[in-house]
Amino acid sequence: MQLRPKFPVQERSRANGLARRMPQSLAEIQAETDAGHGDKPVVLPLSDPAYSARYSSKGALLQELRKAFAHLAQERSVAMTRDAAVKGIIWAHKTQQTRDTCWDHLHYRYFGGPHAPATAIANLFLAEVPEGLRSSVLYFHYALRDALVFDFVTQHLWSAFLSGRSSVSVADMELFLRDRSKDHPEVDGWATSTRKKLAHSILAALRDFGALAGASKKWLGKPYVSQALALYIATYGKQVGMTTREILDGPLPHLFFLDGVGMRGLLLSAARTRNIEFTESGSVVSLQLPWRTVDEYTAQLGREDQEP
Repeated sequence: MQLRPKFPVQERSRANGLARRMPQSLAEIQAETDAGHGDKPVVLPLSDPAYSARYSSKGALLQELRKAFAHLAQERSVAMTRDAAVKGIIWAHKTQQTRDTCWDHLHYRYFGGPHAPATAIANLFLAEVPEGLRSSVLYFHYALRDALVFDFVTQHLWSAFLSGRSSVSVADMELFLRDRSKDHPEVDGWATSTRKKLAHSILAALRDFGALAGASKKWLGKPYVSQALALYIATYGKQVGMTTREILDGPLPHLFFLDGVGMRGLLLSAARTRNIEFTESGSVVSLQLPWRTVDEYTAQLGREDQEP
């Protein structure tokens, strides 16, 4: 499939400018290096390691996201998609204030910060891929954009998954915030009502993305996982400078309740059917991909579904 240009140069420069203006400090999580020495931190491109109450409203916005990125995939213009969204063309039956707020949330999550994924996601809406893959990629970047969500899933929910506990409640999130307040003093400035509202909103979003299940009572869900998703995670990790072992055994797969064994299995399976190389012998592990970025990878997925 012959893709149209990603975005007009002026808009692409504007998006890149947003990324450059983001704080330079990054969240660091300890993990092993490729050689297994365990002395190098995994640096994840979180826009700000401080916890924020920004996600205290609107939840996942899955329906709005699907409509916006489907429009962006066809028009390849951020400005045109924004106009269609805030003017009610694609988000009908919403008030002007709600449309403006939804766009602000969408723009913050997927167009700002380091390594903004808007182009990659738009490519997925051009390709013939399962809806689950699109939703999981949207969830992946929802979590990466917010340090609190990322930590809650990769620490609390991952620990619950490993121990066999399934139920998840607002009280769990509130306790998590109290436990983390020593390292995140910004939490102490939040009112009890803010913490509760934030917990409700994040848990609802995680439910909509598939990481949780249930309405009033929630439990661990089964987010969509596939070879294509594992390759997306691996490509993203390579793009931001992670080593192969950091990708496999670090926290990124934990967003989908995958461990290193699960990631290895998916990549080994992919290596048998795709043009990638994945080998591991002792402490040496190697992953060679024919694309450098998630933009290139998702564009390739679009081309593949058009091949005879």
